[in-house]
Amino acid sequence: MVFFCLICFLINWNVDGCTGACKVLQFCLDTTSPNINCRDSTGEQNTALYWAIKEGHRDCVHLLLKKGASSDALNIFDDDAVYVAVSYGH
Repeated sequence: MVFFCLICFLINWNVDGCTGACKVLQFCLDTTSPNINCRDSTGEQNTALYWAIKEGHRDCVHLLLKKGASSDALNIFDDDAVYVAVSYGH
């Protein structure tokens, strides 16, 4: 859970824009063994991929997918990555 919070923080925090956040995210993913598909604690059970897509951070989306994030993961509303991307115009 701590790792997921870190991922969401990095995705929503623009360290030199998305590229900076993605560099920090890359370091975290390379130096730990996280559950890349863990869910947030908002009650909606969104994944880090969901948040990266929602916030429009393409570099983070590509990185998460490359590291094994599931594009099929559903939140409690049955929203998957494709639905979120289309809904937010990405």
